[in-house]
Amino acid sequence: MKLNITLPVLNEERQLPCAVAELTTFLRANIDGLFEVVIVDNGSTDGTWAVAERLAARHPEVRAMRLAKRGRHTRP
Repeated sequence: MKLNITLPVLNEERQLPCAVAELTTFLRANIDGLFEVVIVDNGSTDGTWAVAERLAARHPEVRAMRLAKRGRHTRP
């Protein structure tokens, strides 16, 4: 089984690298098994998406997804 942690982000380019570094360090030290961190950019207008892509490229347990529409999504 794999633990999934999803981080919804909006305009977090400055905070994201530190948050992901702290989270992955904690998970590596405390989780006995597989985990993934999924950064979900929810319509950011700053450099959050570029930062998320770099973090995903640098850390094998980190993935990045981008939602084009900002805000909460509802089912049709």
